Amino acid sequence: MNPAAAGSPPAEAAGDPARLAGLFVDVPGGRLWAEHAGSGPAVLFAHAAIADRRMWDEQMAALSGRYHVIRYDQRGFGRSSPPEVPYSPVADLGAVLDHAGAGRAALVGCSLAPVGTDTRLLRSDQVGPPDAGRNRGRQAARAAAHQPGGR
Repeated sequence: MNPAAAGSPPAEAAGDPARLAGLFVDVPGGRLWAEHAGSGPAVLFAHAAIADRRMWDEQMAALSGRYHVIRYDQRGFGRSSPPEVPYSPVADLGAVLDHAGAGRAALVGCSLAPVGTDTRLLRSDQVGPPDAGRNRGRQAARAAAHQPGGR
């Protein structure tokens, strides 16, 4: 089976594959697949409704040298379990951040915008601009959005 089809990112996509940590995060009624790499200010990537975490391969590779980059498969996508019980996408996103030890993160997303908006409103302690005077998370989000071939 093709490793990318099995949910593993291609080696070249995540930079140094030894630095990409993949794991299941237990959440009420399911499990989410999450990956993270790098160190520094945290940047979390939330995928579109027609994709999974792999849509961020290029951005993960480009930013993992300067940031703690995190991506995950939302319920029903990629390697995560399907939604079988009522759940909160906001709580799921928070569980991924907690499990990665990220604390607070800049959020980069597309298509599933309500997840980002709701998280910013309901969990502002975890998602939003970094500390005052330090715009690295915002700069990472801009850099990710402008990567060649970015989505």
